[in-house]
Amino acid sequence: MDYRDKTVHSLNNKALSLLIAGILILVNIISLRYFVRFDMTQNDQYSISDSTVTILNELDDLVTVKAFFTSDLPAQFVPVRQYISDILGEYEAYSGGNLDFEFVDPAEDVDAAQEAQRVGVEQVQMQVLENDSYSVKTGYMGLAIFYEGKTESMPIIQQQELGNLEYDITSRILKLTQPRAFEVAFLLGHGEHEFGSGIQGAPSLPNQDFSLVKRVLSENYLVRNVDFSKGQTLENVDVLVVAGAQRDLSERDIFEVDQYMLNGGKAIFLIDSVNQLEGINIDLRDTNLNTLFESLGVVVNQTLLLDSVNELTNFSAGPGQFYVLPYPPFVRMVSQNFSQNPIVKKVQSFVLRFVTTLSVEEKIEALTYDRFVNSSQQSWTQTFPFNLNPNGVPQPTAEEVGSQPVGVYLTGLFPRISSADRVPFLQEWRETGEEKDFELVNVAQDNNRTGREVLTEAQSEGKLIVFADSDFIADGIVQNDQSGLVVFQNMIDFMTFGEELVNVRSKQITNEPLGEYSSIEKNLIKFFGILFVPIFLVLYGVVRIWIRRREENFLKL
Repeated sequence: MDYRDKTVHSLNNKALSLLIAGILILVNIISLRYFVRFDMTQNDQYSISDSTVTILNELDDLVTVKAFFTSDLPAQFVPVRQYISDILGEYEAYSGGNLDFEFVDPAEDVDAAQEAQRVGVEQVQMQVLENDSYSVKTGYMGLAIFYEGKTESMPIIQQQELGNLEYDITSRILKLTQPRAFEVAFLLGHGEHEFGSGIQGAPSLPNQDFSLVKRVLSENYLVRNVDFSKGQTLENVDVLVVAGAQRDLSERDIFEVDQYMLNGGKAIFLIDSVNQLEGINIDLRDTNLNTLFESLGVVVNQTLLLDSVNELTNFSAGPGQFYVLPYPPFVRMVSQNFSQNPIVKKVQSFVLRFVTTLSVEEKIEALTYDRFVNSSQQSWTQTFPFNLNPNGVPQPTAEEVGSQPVGVYLTGLFPRISSADRVPFLQEWRETGEEKDFELVNVAQDNNRTGREVLTEAQSEGKLIVFADSDFIADGIVQNDQSGLVVFQNMIDFMTFGEELVNVRSKQITNEPLGEYSSIEKNLIKFFGILFVPIFLVLYGVVRIWIRRREENFLKL
């Protein structure tokens, strides 16, 4: 290569460098005028969802967010502050001027400390490791959202809660901007699940196991009980929940639900058609809820669901001896078998224990049916009496396996589910005798029976969810795995706020199961995993040697 060629080569390199520098400068100038961000993390952890952007664009007044954070937080808590700053920056950037945020330190500002106390953000104790020893420091790590004189607060934000931070903020903004708070009512009077005190160690009855459900729902809703036998009504109720009723609904109960649905009501029925007595002993539960919606084409079967896609479970083999087995009655519902319903569209999986199946026939043309949760194609059912021995669960034949629905969502103009042409007498279940039997008796005082118009056809579109299990959101289950509670929260959010808020929750970290693969596919994946790295390294070495030889030949010219 002569001197002239080397000079031309050098000039070309300099020109290329100048061109690249010019392009970078131009991109930076353009970025100052046009707002674009890229987030390459899983589930866009550092960006807000399109649903939140839509909600922010619909704001008609200023929302103010104050983050009450100590400025000199211990090192392990600094990422929490930074993450909150990043996310609130996204909110502000996309709000079109309708959201403003700031960080204040109550430890350095008396007014900020008083305001923090007024909105419920208190000092918290933090355990800090310094100089090889632990010490306790106090500080602030909360925020408050202000809108038209109303306030919603998050008293403390912890590291493990950051994955759901966008939902927590957006749901509170929605709550503040609604004309009134939505009400969720849980039906009582038939042995349903109850809230309980929620205080650890406090005495409670076996069915008082919905304290965690109440706690999470109370962040965005007014949550209360309703018992028709006590003269309570469904007035102002946005969602009715019937969870795990152990006894029949009376004719009056069915009438009240019927009139509520005809008025465009929204209801969630979590119906158990089996009882878990003790351990793996399962009995049938016979109530009229199993066939309450038969006229709509939905029946809760008394066939227990088993599935090859299931949960590993511990079993005792004697004192101090345990073994782990995949247990077919603990069914893992996975995303491959969900519909595109927003309730489960972005849920990866959740577990149902001792769940039955639904029979769904699309009888009513005015209704839309969506079987939104189904078992896998490798599932089957058992009829009573059930054989659930973990070491010997009977295996199905090829003809017996297939997907089964466990949850269905109906929407549209509902027909009547009650045949009463006038308001039935009010009744309640009363315990009788020492055997704790119950009988249905009339209630003497009934202020809600006279002067009422009986609706005979739908006035507006209603929404109904029928789900073949209620225990999946009980305290004992949720304490170990909150994925089922997320599904239930999605049900409530979808019924009230609509699809937007449900989509925001997709960032919550969930268990992402592997797909269903054949034995051949599993072997291919295994061998690929073993051979990929060595083959890649060999190819890289060959390419690298080839490049080096080309460079050596070039320099010799």
